[in-house]
Amino acid sequence: MNTIKSVATTTFDIKKSTFIGYVFPCSNKDDLKTQLDLHWKLHPKATHICVAFVGDNIDDTWFDDNGEPTHSAGKVMLNVLLKQNLLRTGAFVVRYYGGINLGVGGLVKAYTTAITETLKETQIKAIEHQPQVHFTLCFEYGFSLWETLKRKKWNIEVKQHDEYLSFSIMCSKEEIMAWLSPIPSSCYGEITENLIEI
Repeated sequence: MNTIKSVATTTFDIKKSTFIGYVFPCSNKDDLKTQLDLHWKLHPKATHICVAFVGDNIDDTWFDDNGEPTHSAGKVMLNVLLKQNLLRTGAFVVRYYGGINLGVGGLVKAYTTAITETLKETQIKAIEHQPQVHFTLCFEYGFSLWETLKRKKWNIEVKQHDEYLSFSIMCSKEEIMAWLSPIPSSCYGEITENLIEI
């Protein structure tokens, strides 16, 4: 799956109607609605502001045709986001009506084009996950391990406590076990692993 790295916008005219495409990183519907309120303040005379959103998974979606014929605007915008395998992305198209009806086919093409062209103005990146391990280690072995792992240039965070060090390291449990195996198991705490988005 993918997401976008930054906000992007484009503007074009079709038969005297102006379409302003806007895409932005967005993790939830509350943020989406905040941005939508802002857009209505920026474009108080707009005829329509149509919306599409994909959240943390492809089942977390929402769209709004905002008065355009059913499924001619927000739905087709959402389809563009889904075809790009995007998550955590919001999209608006602001339309200023120019007095010439485009028909449903023309609207579908206009709203599809607005989002497709706007996505070209931002960078789409793959959502990747890397394992991160957490454990504690007594002082006797903790400082020497810390020095050793720093030389490997791993992404490592260490916090000192009264009687031990706590480690968070961007690596797998299997990788860190190779370094901990010579150390008595009584000297380190439970090793937990989770995936961190990068």
